[in-house]
Amino acid sequence: MKFTKMVCATAVVFAALGGTASAAPGDVSVMGPYIADSAGLQECQTDGAAYQQEHGKQTSCRLAADSNQYYLWASM
Repeated sequence: MKFTKMVCATAVVFAALGGTASAAPGDVSVMGPYIADSAGLQECQTDGAAYQQEHGKQTSCRLAADSNQYYLWASM
């Protein structure tokens, strides 16, 4: 989950600067939205760990600056 927290922290900083968290090629949003607070981030990370364990795909929580909500992304 250290990777997920790092990605989320980067997305939060990027969003605060006015950008949006975009998907990398081959990534897809699989769950969301989650409220953009610590509880929402924790829920996103928990769901991400479960999704990763079930599907074997790398996941991350990303903050969408335009909606101010977290989304769970997985590499496909």
